[in-house]
Amino acid sequence: CINTDYMRARLDYFGESLEICEEFGILNYINLHEDFDEHLVLQFYATVHFHTDKRAVTWMTKDKVLTSSWADFAILLGLRDYGDLMTVDDDAQVFRLSYMDRPMKPSALSHLLIQGRGVPGESKHLQKTWHIMHRIFRNTVLPRVGNFDQIHGRLIDLMVVSFDMVGKGKKLDIMDILWNEIHEVILKRHVPIFGSLIMKLIVHAWVKKKLPLELLDNDTPLIAHSVKDLNHNKHLSPLIPNDEAYNTEDEENDPAFELP
Repeated sequence: CINTDYMRARLDYFGESLEICEEFGILNYINLHEDFDEHLVLQFYATVHFHTDKRAVTWMTKDKVLTSSWADFAILLGLRDYGDLMTVDDDAQVFRLSYMDRPMKPSALSHLLIQGRGVPGESKHLQKTWHIMHRIFRNTVLPRVGNFDQIHGRLIDLMVVSFDMVGKGKKLDIMDILWNEIHEVILKRHVPIFGSLIMKLIVHAWVKKKLPLELLDNDTPLIAHSVKDLNHNKHLSPLIPNDEAYNTEDEENDPAFELP
């Protein structure tokens, strides 16, 4: 969860990134907050079934079978589900990542780097706005663990496609990303992600089935879904003769990268 109020109070640094988030329709999404029960989230991943005739999921919570359409989940998150195939009208308003192809190579990030600096695939010398967007994406849209200096997998696709879409007035299809990423967690045995979102879905489906909320209690503390204030980092200037380099922070020590 990103503290967008903190960003709005520092428009000189975060202003362009906020405009991109607003254009892509993800401002409310990156601000969603929900503490979660690790056991319930893991049970969801262990039991979830993806329907093939429509976008819907069925899973076990405790000893109950719960189900939800993806459209209902989208409404819960303040978003919209466009389904597997978008109409021509939808395509004019929305963009999504391609999960049919292999992720792009790091070299695709070259034009997002500070001129004359950095290595494609590393976040350290991304242009300021895209350095900020990388932190936002990595914490919310495509949560990742591991080396914070590295940009890999679908995160490369998200960065490159987003860069190309700025100014075109299209929304990012978050629900398509969630559908595919949760699916890949199971098929490829990735680290479970989106704990706070899954918890929202579980509670919503539980209440919709008119089950008492106290039965969800595992007598264990919930994992806190922290609200992050993104660091105000310093960035190098484009590399030109006699250019003097100054402070670049160690991103591995940046609390803005602590995943929920």
